[in-house]
Amino acid sequence: LTVFYGVVAIVVAYGLLQIFELDPFNWRLNYEGIIGNLGNPNFMSVVAALCAAIALIHFIESGLRNGDSYIHLFLFFSALTAVYFSKSTQGWIVFLISLAPWVYVRLKSISLLVSRLFILVISSAIIAVALALVQAGPLSKVLYEQSLSFRADFWRIAWRMAVDNPWFGVGIDRYQNYYREYKTLEQVRAVGAEDFSDSAHNLYLHFFATGGFPLGLLFLAIN
Repeated sequence: LTVFYGVVAIVVAYGLLQIFELDPFNWRLNYEGIIGNLGNPNFMSVVAALCAAIALIHFIESGLRNGDSYIHLFLFFSALTAVYFSKSTQGWIVFLISLAPWVYVRLKSISLLVSRLFILVISSAIIAVALALVQAGPLSKVLYEQSLSFRADFWRIAWRMAVDNPWFGVGIDRYQNYYREYKTLEQVRAVGAEDFSDSAHNLYLHFFATGGFPLGLLFLAIN
């Protein structure tokens, strides 16, 4: 836990510098939210959200009499601030999901009925979020991000690369060289001909696309 806190504290601290525009590096980014040193607001929000959830749980479990409780509380508020300024919905979803098992265990110790109702609420929420990610359901206008559509395009392109080059892929670290070649007319109309990506934004599909099915299956077996 100490190592985790130490690593995340560095990420969050750097993110807080970006909030106050004190970042020593002048990054050229196409994002609104802070990125810490992770290069992407989504990554930043997820890491900070995990830290916030763990810190909150430890704070509540340890109680105010424990000297470490104030460290947990400080990290909780710092990490949650980073989630907010990352401007990424994923962070809030990860924060709530991370708390859910702990809340369930606490509720189960109080009342079995209440814990079952909690499971019902969580299940309904998961279904609503899943529908929102494909632009359906009541939460679609709140949770859906255009970047999700782009990411799905990256995945489809990666799969087509793998299918067209099943043995060796398009070449290690050459996804970006073939990206525009595999874009469909619909994708060109949506994002323009100059749109570019150097990654499939999915590690497994990236290996299938750049190394073929043998490398992709080997990576799946290892993991």
